[in-house]
Amino acid sequence: MSMGERIKLIRKRNNLTQVQLADILDLKQATIGKYENSSITPSFLVLLRISRKFRVDIGWLLTDEKKNEEQETKSTKFKCPSIVKNAKVLPKGKQFAELSAQYKKENNSVKRRIKIVHEINELRNVAQDLMDRIILLQEEMKKGL
Repeated sequence: MSMGERIKLIRKRNNLTQVQLADILDLKQATIGKYENSSITPSFLVLLRISRKFRVDIGWLLTDEKKNEEQETKSTKFKCPSIVKNAKVLPKGKQFAELSAQYKKENNSVKRRIKIVHEINELRNVAQDLMDRIILLQEEMKKGL
């Protein structure tokens, strides 16, 4: 899928016309049409705007490679203890207490990992916002000189 096709996909998924997308991005409708037809390639600044406004990964916009979300969440999935998986009857007494403690410990670990992943994602968003601002300021400085 070309970059133009990905831009068109974003536009269609958001039920926008080329004119509406152009207004959102402060561009002309003809420019959006050229992007979608792959006649011209959008600047990195335009790609950043699209990425931020429509919450899509800039890497996907540039390369069509999707983030492997399974890898991100794989470490946060709870693994059922093998004793429980293979049990023919429910454990009792001391064995139940041990399994219960193991479950609570693993569950808390999963919750901590999920919280850390969310915090990392928030930090990525803050860093992305800062990068966007830096790029916008650089563009404004170039225009002013």
